[in-house]
Amino acid sequence: MLQKQRGNKFWNLYGSSPQKLSHELQLGLFLDTEPLIIYLVGLYDSRFRSNYLGKFNRQKIDFTVLARFFQQMKVKHFIVTPQILAEFWSLTKNNLGGRHPDFIEKIIPYLKNDVIEEYVKKDVILESDIVTKYGITDIGTLTVVKNNKYPALICEWALSGLLEKNDAMVIYFEQLKELK
Repeated sequence: MLQKQRGNKFWNLYGSSPQKLSHELQLGLFLDTEPLIIYLVGLYDSRFRSNYLGKFNRQKIDFTVLARFFQQMKVKHFIVTPQILAEFWSLTKNNLGGRHPDFIEKIIPYLKNDVIEEYVKKDVILESDIVTKYGITDIGTLTVVKNNKYPALICEWALSGLLEKNDAMVIYFEQLKELK
C-alpha cells in the first residue's frame, strides 16, 4: 500500500484498506474541481479525439489514471457542490474559449447521470470560523464530505490538510498517478 509522509504523520491512499475504500465509494466519491475537469475533459478528448486536457496543463495519462481508478473501485457517481460546478464552468470556459459550448453540450449527459450536487447553505459556509482562510468552495467541500462521510478526491495540499484534520478520507490525485 502506498504511503506518504506528511509532517510527522503517515497516511496512505486507502485509509485502512482497498476494500474499505471500495465500500466507502458505494456512497459516492466527492470530486474537487480539478479532478472533475480532468475526468470530464478527458472523456471528451477520448470520444472526440481532441487534446483539450493540454489546455489545463494535464495529459491523457492523468485521465487514464482517474478512469482506471473509478472503474477498479466501482465508483457509481460523483459528488460536487454548486461552487465546484461554477468553478468547473468558469475554468473550462476560460480555457476552451469558443469551443466551450460544444464541450458543454457533449458532457451534459455525464453531468446529469453521473454527478450528484450537494447543496450547502451560504450561511453555513459563512459561519465557519475558517472561511476567510480557506474560502467558500473549500468550506463547502469540507461540510459535504464531513457530513456525509464521502471519500474526497482532490489535487490541492491545503484542502487535503483541511479535510484530513477533520477526519475525512482523502485521496490525493498525485498518489493515484504514482500507482500507474
